[in-house]
Amino acid sequence: MDYGFWCFRALCMGFTAYLAHKRGKNPWLWGAMAYPLFLFAPLVLLFVTRQKACSLQQYLARYPHCRTGRGMACAFCNSCSIRLWRRGGLLSNRDQHFCNHCGSYLYDS
Repeated sequence: MDYGFWCFRALCMGFTAYLAHKRGKNPWLWGAMAYPLFLFAPLVLLFVTRQKACSLQQYLARYPHCRTGRGMACAFCNSCSIRLWRRGGLLSNRDQHFCNHCGSYLYDS
C-alpha cells in the first residue's frame, strides 16, 4: 500500500476544504467532492468561485446605498472600515478594496 499517495490525496482534500471555507462555501461538501477528483477539485473550486473585478462606478451602480457622508460602506455588513490592498506589489497601479469587518471584496481602483 502506497502511503504517499493517500497522504497526498488527504492533503488535496484538506486544501480544497480550506479554500472552500475561505471563499464562503461549504467545506464538507467540497472536501467530499475532492475525494474522487483529488487533483482537480482545488482548481474547479478556484474557477467556480472566482470574483470578477468591478470598478468603483460599477460597485456604486449595483449598491447605491453604500455611498455615505464619510466615504464608502460595505454592501454586505454596512461597515465603513475599508482596507486597500495592492494587487501586483508596490509598482502596480491596481488596488483592491476589502471590507475590514467581514473580509468581502468590494471593488478595484
